[in-house]
Amino acid sequence: MRNAFVIAGNDLHRRLRDRSVLIQGVVGPLVLATIISFAFSGFDTFKVDVALVDEDQTVTSAAIVDGLVEAVNEGEGEGLEIREVATAAEARRMVDDDDDDVGGMIVLPRGFCESLRTEPLPIGTVINEESQFAGEVTESLAGGIAGRVDLARVAVNTALRVAAGEGEFDKVADLADDGCGPATSATAGSGAGVEVQPAIVVADQSYSGEYNAVSYYGPGMAILFAFFAAGIGARSILGERREGTLVRVRAAPVTDRTILFGKTVGVATLALSSIVIVWIVTSLALAANWGPIWGALLVIVCVVVAIAGLSMLVTALARTEAQADGFTAMLALGLALLGGSFISPGGLPPLLQEVSAFTPNGMALHAFTDLAVGGAGLAGILPHLAGLITIGACSGIAALVLLQRKVLS
Repeated sequence: MRNAFVIAGNDLHRRLRDRSVLIQGVVGPLVLATIISFAFSGFDTFKVDVALVDEDQTVTSAAIVDGLVEAVNEGEGEGLEIREVATAAEARRMVDDDDDDVGGMIVLPRGFCESLRTEPLPIGTVINEESQFAGEVTESLAGGIAGRVDLARVAVNTALRVAAGEGEFDKVADLADDGCGPATSATAGSGAGVEVQPAIVVADQSYSGEYNAVSYYGPGMAILFAFFAAGIGARSILGERREGTLVRVRAAPVTDRTILFGKTVGVATLALSSIVIVWIVTSLALAANWGPIWGALLVIVCVVVAIAGLSMLVTALARTEAQADGFTAMLALGLALLGGSFISPGGLPPLLQEVSAFTPNGMALHAFTDLAVGGAGLAGILPHLAGLITIGACSGIAALVLLQRKVLS
């Protein structure tokens, strides 16, 4: 491991002396952040409105609606607002109306509370396909509600099982049943003015109203630049083979796998530095919201793993440095388009929308939005993190095998 890190450090030192690396890995992201700053400097009035429809009309669904409205609308930010709408048809009309600010709708379906006993009904969403990122905001909010509800459902079911063992099942079950009563009976109680408390609320969920365009496009552009930065580092192994320096490295008492691992660490470090620079600049200078620090760091590290693996695979498949540059550019721009870095996936054809969810850009942007808007915890972004690591691991292993056979043979 020590030899691998020495190789990585030496590779980074050489790369940093290359002006193209400094431009694409450091100067580029900083210039991009500055451009975004000027482009969105007048976006103080930016807002995404989401319509919320309660078709269930139970104590529990009313608590979810009230809690979400309170958590979002009474926050300090002005970038996001929840509108309570009476019917799904009215909400759909507002979403389709280009003159209206509503970019998406969330529907708690009829029978939602009753379905919590077995398998919860899906929370419906409709988005305006012409909106660049309102769809992401709407999906993240719906995902946050679903996650919170599922967590509470497990807790209630656990309480029922424990109560059954203690002979208190009927009492606890009655309390659970009250939550599925009509919303108008929430304060009726049993005739004695007793207030029925639903088991599921979302008032303490960490939703944020501080969400602007930079919060969405900042990560998207950072991932794009990271591909180019990683590509520079990855293709260096082809240059070293051509120049003969790779042969001298192999003459040292190190294995081929150590050399390749060191090169991979160098590539990952370049990509990580590129994304972190954009993260810091957009967060401090532009008030971009990438989510809590711990969550943003986890997503950044995982997306870097995916980028490093894909960049090394591109290098392994290329015969020359020029081919590696061309393949990297096509991969970076193609994934950026599919993953939503330039255009929200909601504006893509249905088939491409499905493909978008499996791209590293799409996974990372979904995770960042879930953290910043949906108040997602680790469990909420875990599928995205697992997907990114899987992409990086599979492509990285394939790249190491191909490089060992082709470049180090």
